[in-house]
Amino acid sequence: MVDPILSLSEPQLRRILAAISTQQPQWWPVASVFVSSLLAMIVGILLDRFRAWRDRIKATRDKQEHEIRQINAVISGLTFDIERLLHIASQNILPHYRDAQAVDSQIVANFDNDQHVRSIVVSLNKHSALFMTCPELCLIEYDFAKELPFLIERDPEMVKHSGWLVGGAREIKDVTARRNRNIEDAFSLTGVRDGPENLNSFKIVVRSQASIAKTECVVAEQLFRVLIKLATDLVAINQSYEIQAKKSQFIVPDALNKTVNELKEITDKIPIRS
Repeated sequence: MVDPILSLSEPQLRRILAAISTQQPQWWPVASVFVSSLLAMIVGILLDRFRAWRDRIKATRDKQEHEIRQINAVISGLTFDIERLLHIASQNILPHYRDAQAVDSQIVANFDNDQHVRSIVVSLNKHSALFMTCPELCLIEYDFAKELPFLIERDPEMVKHSGWLVGGAREIKDVTARRNRNIEDAFSLTGVRDGPENLNSFKIVVRSQASIAKTECVVAEQLFRVLIKLATDLVAINQSYEIQAKKSQFIVPDALNKTVNELKEITDKIPIRS
């Protein structure tokens, strides 16, 4: 015989499914709420961390861009100082030095011979730069401790060199102003032939001009070295920033090396007094 097939009526099937559903653990609703809350908290924490990281990145970039702009401004100022000093040194300081030393050497060659000194006075048109005054030197003075305070941590030596820059700029202004006063106070060359007193005054003025000319060359050469070093170092610091931004460059003027080398040759010949 064939075994009868087990069949369930619809009401019976519903009762079986209802019984199965009543066996689901009671903790499941609580667990699902807990997991959902935990996931939401983790997502919130991660979003907060991301926002904080993004804000730090933006703040760092803004800070670096600000520092680069400040460095760019100082590089531009130093370049102006170098070009201004180059013009004054090549067109004024060096010509004055050459003529002052030439006339002084001629006087020293026969110092007590008045006729010899008179002949030098007559030929002064060959040395027009002897009594040439120097225009006012309008150099920009940078105190890095105030202008670029963030450099103190990166390169403290630059702050020291900026002090030398300020000192050198003021010294070159002072010595050229002294030359101008010396020329203004000098006697009128039209009266030099009147007597020995005027000749002595002339010799004193020329000796003073020759001494001032040496000092101008020494100060100018030292100031050039400080300016060039500061500009070169600032360009290097600018390039060390990894962010993309406009960074000023220091382009050496064509005549700079020639002028600085001539100044150095002069200063090397000047004996150092102990």
